[in-house]
Amino acid sequence: MKKIADGFILVVLCIFLFVGCQNEIIQNMNFENIANAIKIEVNHFYFGEETNWTIEDSEAINEAANWLNTFTLNKFSFPEDESPEKNENRESFCFVVYDAQSNTTEFCYVIDEIGNCYIRYQSQWYTVENPSMPTFI
Repeated sequence: MKKIADGFILVVLCIFLFVGCQNEIIQNMNFENIANAIKIEVNHFYFGEETNWTIEDSEAINEAANWLNTFTLNKFSFPEDESPEKNENRESFCFVVYDAQSNTTEFCYVIDEIGNCYIRYQSQWYTVENPSMPTFI
Protein backbone atom coordinates (compact mmCIF):
# COMPACT_ATOMS: atom_id res chain seq x y z
CA MET A 1 0.00 0.00 0.00
CA LYS A 2 2.89 2.35 0.75
CA LYS A 3 4.23 1.79 -2.78
CA ILE A 4 0.86 2.83 -4.21
CA ALA A 5 0.82 6.01 -2.10
CA ASP A 6 4.41 6.75 -3.14
CA GLY A 7 3.41 6.23 -6.76
CA PHE A 8 0.54 8.70 -6.45
CA ILE A 9 2.85 11.28 -4.90
CA LEU A 10 5.31 10.77 -7.76
CA VAL A 11 2.51 11.28 -10.30
CA VAL A 12 1.48 14.51 -8.58
CA LEU A 13 5.05 15.80 -8.58
CA CYS A 14 5.37 14.99 -12.28
CA ILE A 15 2.13 16.82 -12.98
CA PHE A 16 3.39 19.96 -11.26
CA LEU A 17 6.77 19.77 -13.00
CA PHE A 18 5.53 19.24 -16.56
CA VAL A 19 2.23 21.09 -16.74
CA GLY A 20 3.48 24.70 -16.66
CA CYS A 21 1.51 27.91 -16.66
CA GLN A 22 -0.74 27.10 -19.60
CA ASN A 23 -2.75 24.61 -17.61
CA GLU A 24 -4.35 26.74 -14.92
CA ILE A 25 -6.83 24.15 -13.65
CA ILE A 26 -4.05 21.69 -12.84
CA GLN A 27 -2.29 24.30 -10.75
CA ASN A 28 -5.47 25.13 -8.84
CA MET A 29 -6.93 21.66 -8.28
CA ASN A 30 -6.15 19.98 -5.01
CA PHE A 31 -4.02 17.18 -6.40
CA GLU A 32 -3.24 15.94 -2.93
CA ASN A 33 -6.85 14.75 -2.80
CA ILE A 34 -6.50 12.99 -6.16
CA ALA A 35 -3.10 11.52 -5.28
CA ASN A 36 -4.51 10.19 -2.02
CA ALA A 37 -7.84 9.14 -3.49
CA ILE A 38 -9.49 6.06 -2.10
CA LYS A 39 -12.42 6.27 -4.51
CA ILE A 40 -13.86 8.32 -7.34
CA GLU A 41 -17.59 8.55 -7.97
CA VAL A 42 -18.51 9.06 -11.62
CA ASN A 43 -21.75 10.39 -13.09
CA HIS A 44 -21.98 9.91 -16.87
CA PHE A 45 -24.63 11.78 -18.84
CA TYR A 46 -25.11 10.93 -22.51
CA PHE A 47 -27.99 12.42 -24.52
CA GLY A 48 -30.49 12.17 -21.67
CA GLU A 49 -29.27 8.86 -20.21
CA GLU A 50 -27.50 8.95 -16.85
CA THR A 51 -25.35 6.27 -15.21
CA ASN A 52 -23.31 6.27 -12.00
CA TRP A 53 -20.49 4.10 -10.72
CA THR A 54 -17.58 4.14 -8.30
CA ILE A 55 -13.89 3.60 -9.02
CA GLU A 56 -11.91 2.16 -6.12
CA ASP A 57 -9.11 0.42 -8.04
CA SER A 58 -5.79 2.18 -7.38
CA GLU A 59 -4.60 1.62 -10.95
CA ALA A 60 -7.71 3.30 -12.38
CA ILE A 61 -7.32 6.19 -9.91
CA ASN A 62 -3.72 6.60 -11.07
CA GLU A 63 -4.93 6.61 -14.69
CA ALA A 64 -7.39 9.39 -13.80
CA ALA A 65 -4.55 11.59 -12.52
CA ASN A 66 -2.51 10.82 -15.65
CA TRP A 67 -5.50 11.63 -17.87
CA LEU A 68 -5.86 15.07 -16.29
CA ASN A 69 -2.16 15.68 -16.83
CA THR A 70 -2.53 15.31 -20.61
CA PHE A 71 -4.79 18.35 -21.01
CA THR A 72 -3.90 21.83 -22.19
CA LEU A 73 -6.59 24.09 -20.77
CA ASN A 74 -7.58 27.70 -21.27
CA LYS A 75 -9.91 29.63 -19.03
CA PHE A 76 -13.22 30.30 -20.78
CA SER A 77 -16.35 32.31 -19.96
CA PHE A 78 -19.75 31.42 -21.35
CA PRO A 79 -22.44 34.07 -21.73
CA GLU A 80 -24.60 34.35 -18.63
CA ASP A 81 -26.96 31.37 -18.12
CA GLU A 82 -25.31 29.44 -20.97
CA SER A 83 -23.03 26.46 -20.58
CA PRO A 84 -22.61 23.09 -22.26
CA GLU A 85 -24.06 21.39 -19.16
CA LYS A 86 -27.45 22.91 -19.90
CA ASN A 87 -27.62 21.25 -23.33
CA GLU A 88 -29.33 17.85 -23.50
CA ASN A 89 -27.26 16.97 -26.61
CA ARG A 90 -24.02 16.55 -24.71
CA GLU A 91 -21.90 13.97 -22.98
CA SER A 92 -20.45 14.66 -19.56
CA PHE A 93 -18.43 12.89 -16.92
CA CYS A 94 -18.67 14.41 -13.45
CA PHE A 95 -16.20 13.19 -10.86
CA VAL A 96 -16.17 13.37 -7.08
CA VAL A 97 -12.76 12.34 -5.75
CA TYR A 98 -12.56 11.19 -2.10
CA ASP A 99 -9.34 10.94 -0.13
CA ALA A 100 -8.73 9.04 3.14
CA GLN A 101 -9.51 12.17 5.21
CA SER A 102 -12.96 12.49 3.58
CA ASN A 103 -11.91 15.56 1.57
CA THR A 104 -13.48 15.85 -1.86
CA THR A 105 -12.48 17.36 -5.18
CA GLU A 106 -15.16 17.75 -7.83
CA PHE A 107 -14.89 18.49 -11.54
CA CYS A 108 -16.78 17.76 -14.78
CA TYR A 109 -15.54 16.94 -18.26
CA VAL A 110 -18.17 18.02 -20.81
CA ILE A 111 -18.35 17.36 -24.55
CA ASP A 112 -20.88 19.52 -26.39
CA GLU A 113 -22.97 18.47 -29.39
CA ILE A 114 -20.30 19.56 -31.90
CA GLY A 115 -17.39 17.90 -30.10
CA ASN A 116 -15.90 20.83 -28.15
CA CYS A 117 -14.59 19.73 -24.75
CA TYR A 118 -14.62 21.65 -21.49
CA ILE A 119 -13.76 21.14 -17.84
CA ARG A 120 -15.71 22.82 -15.06
CA TYR A 121 -13.87 23.17 -11.77
CA GLN A 122 -14.88 25.44 -8.88
CA SER A 123 -17.52 27.19 -11.02
CA GLN A 124 -14.89 28.10 -13.63
CA TRP A 125 -14.89 26.76 -17.19
CA TYR A 126 -11.84 25.74 -19.21
CA THR A 127 -11.62 24.69 -22.85
CA VAL A 128 -9.65 21.51 -23.47
CA GLU A 129 -7.25 22.03 -26.38
CA ASN A 130 -6.25 18.35 -26.71
CA PRO A 131 -9.32 16.38 -25.57
CA SER A 132 -9.47 12.64 -25.03
CA MET A 133 -12.03 10.29 -23.58
CA PRO A 134 -11.40 8.97 -20.09
CA THR A 135 -10.11 5.45 -20.63
CA PHE A 136 -9.92 4.52 -16.95
CA ILE A 137 -13.68 4.05 -16.62
